[in-house]
Amino acid sequence: MPTQRAQNLLSSMLMAAGVAVSGSLPAVALADLASAEVVSDAIADAAGRILPAVVNVSATHIEEAGSRRFHSRAPNMGPWGELFRPPMDEGPQNREAASRGSGFFIDREGYVLTNNHVVDGADTITLTTHDKHQLNATVVGTDPKTDIALLKVDSDYEIEPAVLGSSADLRVGQWAIAIGNPFADFEGTVTFGIVSASGRSALNFGGGSPTIQDYIQTDASINPGNSGGPLANIRGEVIGINAAISSPSGGNVGIGFAIPVDLVKEVLSDLKTYGEVRRAFLGVNIQEVDGNLADALGLDEASGVLVSSVIPEGPAESGGLEEGDVIVEFNGQPIATIPRLQRLVASADVGSKAKVGVIRDGERKSFKVELAPMDEDPGQRLSDSGESTAGKWLGLDVVALDSPRAQPFESEATAGVLIVEVDAGSSGARGHLQPGYVIQKLGSHKIAGMADFRQAIEQLEERDEGKPIVVHVLQRGGFSRFFALVP
Repeated sequence: MPTQRAQNLLSSMLMAAGVAVSGSLPAVALADLASAEVVSDAIADAAGRILPAVVNVSATHIEEAGSRRFHSRAPNMGPWGELFRPPMDEGPQNREAASRGSGFFIDREGYVLTNNHVVDGADTITLTTHDKHQLNATVVGTDPKTDIALLKVDSDYEIEPAVLGSSADLRVGQWAIAIGNPFADFEGTVTFGIVSASGRSALNFGGGSPTIQDYIQTDASINPGNSGGPLANIRGEVIGINAAISSPSGGNVGIGFAIPVDLVKEVLSDLKTYGEVRRAFLGVNIQEVDGNLADALGLDEASGVLVSSVIPEGPAESGGLEEGDVIVEFNGQPIATIPRLQRLVASADVGSKAKVGVIRDGERKSFKVELAPMDEDPGQRLSDSGESTAGKWLGLDVVALDSPRAQPFESEATAGVLIVEVDAGSSGARGHLQPGYVIQKLGSHKIAGMADFRQAIEQLEERDEGKPIVVHVLQRGGFSRFFALVP
């Protein structure tokens, strides 16, 4: 039953709201208060189960004179928070510098999970437990592509590990509990909120951003120093590793990101065995399919992953995939988003033949692609005769690659036409095309030069008015990307 103090508090709240209260509290109010206390106890119990597993991680390294290293305790972390730490001031002499974060035990053998960016480059790592014991840890394995690191301690310390749950069936609106050591001064801090979104990807945290992203977004308070700590559900099971925040000030504004625990499980065995993650490689550069692209490509919905280019002599090229294909299935699993495809490819066996289902020119096709080892990460490239000019088309001023007007852009393209100007408010501007892009395909028409471009736009003008047009361009740096132009 509620305490007398709780009854008095609720009574005051009801009276302030204009509800007449005489004698004891209404039965409905008592029932509501009892329900709230059940929830409150459940949160406290969940926190109590996981708190003993959480540790403060202090990673130190020796800075050489004049070098610039990083730490995680700055008052302003920029718009993307603490994932990448601001540089310390340069000093004239070698000195010891430290970065701090959080982590948690996952078994009684002494394995600890944290973020790679917390321990990257560390010479020594010290863990401080919830009961103030200090333990030395070594790095077992790291995976910068997911920002996960696995540590190990050898000690007689009695470990109470966290329980790894599942992130497969998370629903937006479910409760979430973040635990860690914010600002390195407030150990064992527990915050409470909800799962705000899942599957967040293509986030740019600055140089070295993880290339495999499938973040859980939460409004449970995460601050600098929380990196590497657990995000738990109401049962006290880990559903993610806190990794970053989006904030103009460096403090929590209700937008935090955690690596889903199912992704952690996928790399854990390799980290233990090899110290790194051995991934398969498909050999394509890809981008999301938005509504305009879906219309232009004749898709029923904005789903699937568009192949913006195929890496020469890679597995996909050998298997028959082409730029413009929309991948909708991988080894029998439906593909709707980039994170889904990334995770399925990464977890597939190197050397295995993957069945890849695509939509090409409106038709469903299937290919067998023998996956190669990812020796080098090419990066996830998202984003991203006649007269020399054709005049403007849909707000685009294009010229031949050998035109004097093209020279300032220093394009390395050998085929296509170069955009030198885009009119504000035009179809080209609304389609996000920019000067310097080289158009290499319009719809199904390959563009080698101005003659091809003229012929293509003549035929495209005969299409249904307002129907989106797929434009394949080569961006600066050699990145290939598709856009949808709506006339």
